[in-house]
Amino acid sequence: MAGLQKESLAWLDQLEVLQAQPASASRTDLQNTLNVKNSHITNLRALTCFDPKAVEKVRQAALTNPSYTLSYNSALALAKLKKSSVHSADTFHTALDFTLSHRLATKHIKALVIWLASGKTVETFDPSQVKAVRSSKRNTNESNEEPSDDDSDLEAVPAGGSNWKLVPLVIIELGFLYGLGWLVWKVVVWVRHLF
Repeated sequence: MAGLQKESLAWLDQLEVLQAQPASASRTDLQNTLNVKNSHITNLRALTCFDPKAVEKVRQAALTNPSYTLSYNSALALAKLKKSSVHSADTFHTALDFTLSHRLATKHIKALVIWLASGKTVETFDPSQVKAVRSSKRNTNESNEEPSDDDSDLEAVPAGGSNWKLVPLVIIELGFLYGLGWLVWKVVVWVRHLF
């Protein structure tokens, strides 16, 4: 992602530079100032829920012993909270405090956002109950590879939840199998009819 290291706060510095720019600054001006791609500008703008108080919390967590660095992907996952119906500055700061105090991984942050968006409270969230479900975005030929440390291909689902995104794929697969079976049956009947 635009030359960021896996555990780096460079995104935080870029966010502060972005927030210091005038509202009238064009995307080209922002790209030139930050030296990043257009898509990265979009992602940084999604992180506007990180106000100065939140930025200070993230920087303090990185300075503690042992340190905890909120990664760029984790910040993007936490920022998705602002798209939910329960978003408020207090909810975001509560989720951020919980994330920093429990040193959550990205998959746990995604589950926390889903948990909070469903109307539940942070106090009832248990990170140990989160399971990770492989996203169907990956090609099936890649299934023999070693799992990576990057959680970008994982979708966090709180325990007891289900992954409804897989339902259309299952329906399509069943339809394909039914069509294939029907075709084989037609070929067998046709071949038997010839002899």
